[in-house]
Amino acid sequence: MVTSNNSAQVSRSYLHNLPTYGPAWLPLYGGTQDSQYVGRLLISISTEILSIQSVPAHKTQAILLYEPLVESNYWEEQVFVIRFRIIALQLFSHLQPLHRMLVYLSCADIHSKVNTLPIEKLTLSRRSQSVRCVDGAETIFTIKVQLPDYRHKYFIQAALGKLCEGAKQLQDLLRGAMLCFDGKNGILSKREHFIRLLVQLDSECMRAHEQIAESTYKQHTKLDQVRKSHILQQLLSVKSELVALKTSLTVATNLEEASHVMLEFENMLNNLSKLDHDEQNQHPAILLHLSRPGHSSVDAIARFNMHHYLHQASPSGPAGLRCGKRCTILPRSIQCNHSCPDRCGCIYAKLDYELQIGTGRQERMTQEDPSRKCADVRLPIDNHLTTKHVHCKVHVYQGRIFAGFLDTEQLKAKLTVLFENCEQTLSTIPSTLSPCWNESVELLNVPFTMSTMPPNNELGQKCTIMFVLQCKGKQSVRMCT
Repeated sequence: MVTSNNSAQVSRSYLHNLPTYGPAWLPLYGGTQDSQYVGRLLISISTEILSIQSVPAHKTQAILLYEPLVESNYWEEQVFVIRFRIIALQLFSHLQPLHRMLVYLSCADIHSKVNTLPIEKLTLSRRSQSVRCVDGAETIFTIKVQLPDYRHKYFIQAALGKLCEGAKQLQDLLRGAMLCFDGKNGILSKREHFIRLLVQLDSECMRAHEQIAESTYKQHTKLDQVRKSHILQQLLSVKSELVALKTSLTVATNLEEASHVMLEFENMLNNLSKLDHDEQNQHPAILLHLSRPGHSSVDAIARFNMHHYLHQASPSGPAGLRCGKRCTILPRSIQCNHSCPDRCGCIYAKLDYELQIGTGRQERMTQEDPSRKCADVRLPIDNHLTTKHVHCKVHVYQGRIFAGFLDTEQLKAKLTVLFENCEQTLSTIPSTLSPCWNESVELLNVPFTMSTMPPNNELGQKCTIMFVLQCKGKQSVRMCT
């Protein structure tokens, strides 16, 4: 049994502050991939420094405290309405052929009904099967769950999210410039442009600092206030680092100095991204369970963080995702027999989905007056999807196989490129752990489902291209994606 929070780790992240946590609920999970919600604990942690003389050596003392907890001082309860739609579900051929799949949605101790989805073999793919996802009730799941409402605390995530998005865009530009660096081109040739972007990012950092400093909580714990103060200090440090990076880029004259600027910027971005994580104000995970008929255990679990899909009513909150297609990869829940290094590369399925979270109050408002627009989410899930035909061209240069085969003479490497429901296979390369293909594949007129609404974030219209490496040896076949 595990908890979804680690209070010790939270406390260490704020230097010069004693460990503090809660009051907050800790969800408890167990079973395969922590897929079973088994309960929750309401806890708080606080510490104080005592003099050495007042503490007996190697002794501890437990003191019972009977202080009533007034939960309304820290949060308000809210009924959240979670709607999930499966747009496409693609299963891979290393599994035994299936005809049906059992699927249900859960959050905390609330479960949706179990739907049976039919499965068909794709005519354009040898590697996968697909769920026949039509606009029917079997692909839409709805649950209502009562949870603490932390949305008024999300102004910090909103400010940090916008700042990180700008920093990541600048990181991509710097990486692209590094690839074409030859002493005259690359970063140095666009020095003035990158300096202007650093100045712009510096201004965004100050705006984030001002927004967080001016915003207030309706209800908060000691850790909320400590975290806010810590983030304000870190944003000032980030501003100082941006000034130093601008100076370093101004005087850089060679590849080594430009690479050092890039490395320092990536370290700053990594530290900035860590500030966005808030262990205390988390909701239970939303879980999509997939299993075969007649099996007691799940085959795969898709886990979703509620915070990523909640939309704050106030302008200072995160935008959330109103309508739009997203994609996630489901690993196998049962450990495979392959020699996969570190994280197993065996993929169970690729899932395209929509997920919307509203509140019971918003749903009642919509039912009473369908013409009324809710402030933070559209209910129910509307069909804002369209299918377009696209061309996709992929060029594969070479690869490297690190594990699984000792006898290279018996090895044959076969690579397949999958895009949506279509695939193309490259030439089979025998007897080498460093196959060199240098081939292009074109996937033409591929149906691609897109959202007709403007994407609210960078994930809005992304597609997924998968590479299936099938290594045929003398006695085994290994396939990773």
